Amino acid sequence: MIRDPETKKKIGALAKQGSGSRMTPGSVSGRCRRGLQISGSCEEAEVLRFMYSGEVSEFAKNAPVVIAVIGSLMEGSVDVPYDCRRL
Repeated sequence: MIRDPETKKKIGALAKQGSGSRMTPGSVSGRCRRGLQISGSCEEAEVLRFMYSGEVSEFAKNAPVVIAVIGSLMEGSVDVPYDCRRL
């Protein structure tokens, strides 16, 4: 478990960078947009900016505690077969 504020800030920055580099207009379309229940172009633009910038994944920096799960990338993948969530 990670409680150190500087370490959590670094984890948040890494998560933002990784998520922002993977989010594309194609990855946030169709079913995902319906799931987000976006209504209106202003709201849509802000949600998409939030996703594409990677800010969606930097929540670890403000968490009271972070539980780190370490693993290897699957062959041919740009992602691990698990994810972290805010509880």
